[in-house]
Amino acid sequence: MNKNISQSVSRVLLYGVIIALLPTIGVQAFTGQSSYNPRSQGAQVARDLVGWQTLINQPSEGCFYGAFAITPAYARSFEPKEMAELLLGSCSLPVSGSRVTDRGPRDILADYFGLPSDYKSTLCFKPQIKNFILDLQCYLGLDHICDGLYLRFDLPIVNTTWDLALRECITVKGVASYPAGYLFTDTLTRKNLTEDADDFFIGKEPLPGDIRESLENGRIWGRAVSNGIAELRAVVGWNYAGDHHHAGVNFRVAAPTGTRPSSEFLFEPIIGNGKHWEVGGGVTAHGYLWCNEDAGSSLAVYLDANVVHLARASQKRSFDLVNNGPGSRYMLLEAFADPSHDLFFGPMGPAAPNQYKRCLFPAINKTTLDVKVSFAVQADLALKLSYHYRGLELDCGYNFFGRTAEKLHCRERFPAGLYAVKGDAQVYGFDAITNNPIPLSATQSKATLHGGQGLGNSNYRNLNADSSVVAYDSNGTLNQLQGEFGMIPVTTVQTSNPAVLLSDADIDTRAALVPHAMSHGVFFHAGNVWCVIDNWQPFFGFGGSVEWASGCARKNSTYSQWSLWLKGGVGF
Repeated sequence: MNKNISQSVSRVLLYGVIIALLPTIGVQAFTGQSSYNPRSQGAQVARDLVGWQTLINQPSEGCFYGAFAITPAYARSFEPKEMAELLLGSCSLPVSGSRVTDRGPRDILADYFGLPSDYKSTLCFKPQIKNFILDLQCYLGLDHICDGLYLRFDLPIVNTTWDLALRECITVKGVASYPAGYLFTDTLTRKNLTEDADDFFIGKEPLPGDIRESLENGRIWGRAVSNGIAELRAVVGWNYAGDHHHAGVNFRVAAPTGTRPSSEFLFEPIIGNGKHWEVGGGVTAHGYLWCNEDAGSSLAVYLDANVVHLARASQKRSFDLVNNGPGSRYMLLEAFADPSHDLFFGPMGPAAPNQYKRCLFPAINKTTLDVKVSFAVQADLALKLSYHYRGLELDCGYNFFGRTAEKLHCRERFPAGLYAVKGDAQVYGFDAITNNPIPLSATQSKATLHGGQGLGNSNYRNLNADSSVVAYDSNGTLNQLQGEFGMIPVTTVQTSNPAVLLSDADIDTRAALVPHAMSHGVFFHAGNVWCVIDNWQPFFGFGGSVEWASGCARKNSTYSQWSLWLKGGVGF
């Protein structure tokens, strides 16, 4: 009997622990990752290798030869959950106002977006990337200058479409007003507030009350398109080649002709590698496993591997705040000025050293800063088996792509003493005699994207503000206004002594850097090389690949994708 009682008590305690921990599981919306810089559309060694391998890296004959290839390709991402988890933490983000009774710990506070305090919705995402690529390649064998010497050029022209497929499902549209002093000097009714969360994230104007700026950076847009050249790549190499084998090394450099990340969008269409110069080298080799010259058939193994360094590049990056957690860049900041005017910490003073400046704005508009970043190493390797029968070629192989985590070299400094975190604080008190609004100095340095600090500001008195004290002006205590809101009794309002203002040390530098990238893929290609026609050898084929991002989605900056291509050209 005692044993059964003991087991029952143990179960109750275990269930209690599980229930207690549930609110802490996955409580963050968004992540610290504000930039997405995946594998360049031009870094595809498998696609480069197939189709023309018998026309390049030929045995030395002391003469000039070459080949030209055109490869139209289409690539499309799959596994959208991977990209959503990296950037957003989830494929769906709940949004609710501070007056919603069943707010979850993962809910984004709707108040930050000028939405009603009883608003409730869910933002749903299904990210997808589509690339159309026209890859132009040229190989020139310079045996007439030096045996085994060659040049190679690559020009991938890209059309890319990035789509977060944002859809908002509104549960409660909301009818609640905000009292005077919360976002503005007057009461804000539903007609004065933002229509829905989607409007805020796309940067729609105007916004209510003192929110003077719409979202300028990190905008969550549905579909964005970009066109350009990924990189202009040049390779100089040397081969030791025989009839049935070759081995060689090369030096390569790529000029950054793609797009430069600007952080205007959270899911920003990037062409190329993020405007980095690439410098590095590679190896190339093949050998026959079996050959029947009489039948014109053979089986060979081919290897191409490239390793490069992505040099420093100037970009813009949006940062969260150290004390406020992932996604804090989408919270509201208050502008502060000093000295204060008619704001005191007691009936006889002292005067507050600084004061709210009647201006609110999304934090990301101020925490988007210039940076210089680089990647130490990027590797792209393709290993394949190739069967030849006369002019017919059948290839299948494996592709590995890897890149180290991004390194920050320097960034623009964030100005100190100008801004503070609002949280759910009242920003105005009202003169007890005239009812004139007086800007406060109330800050909430520990507020998060999910709510104000502490237990919240349900009574709008600022009891949860930093170092809160009763606020005064020259006529006495500053009060709330009951006004149209009705539910709030007229009572004193508090402010911070002192206000906690942001500095450069509050910028969370590490969180915005791009993590490492790693993927594994398989590919195939089938084609034909026709017989020599007046020293010209036309070729044509088709192929495809499937690539899977490897490891934890939140720590991998590339994505899973499949691709199809045609490849044709001529050897000479």
